[in-house]
Amino acid sequence: MKGLVVERVETFAVALPTLRSFGVAGGAVAVAGRPSVRVLVKVSADGVSGWGEATPIPAWTYETAESIVSTIDRYLAPAILGRPCWDLDGVTSVFDRVINRGFSIGAPLAKSAVDMALHDLLGRALGVPVGVLWGQRRAEEIELG
Repeated sequence: MKGLVVERVETFAVALPTLRSFGVAGGAVAVAGRPSVRVLVKVSADGVSGWGEATPIPAWTYETAESIVSTIDRYLAPAILGRPCWDLDGVTSVFDRVINRGFSIGAPLAKSAVDMALHDLLGRALGVPVGVLWGQRRAEEIELG
């Protein structure tokens, strides 16, 4: 595990079918029948890959599919290449240096997509679900609100 370092970060903007409309106070997020763009992130290290996802919601945040992809490709990915995958606190610090928090939190969707991919990669490398990494037991049923 100690030698597991980020070797590659890839982004994929994917148009997925929308089955049901969804909105927030700021407006529509997804409209039934129209594709919804999601940004998938793949982080690879030593033959293991982890996946993360960001949902651009311009009605809620300033991040668009294009800004998420360019933020990851131009700033976040180069900043973590060669870094240990398990150093999640260090990755967060590096992210905040390359995309300053400034007046906002600083590209939270782009950062969270890469963070999720790193967690997934670590879980796969250890052979456990991400929930186990977070100290949660696997549940057979999930109560929904």
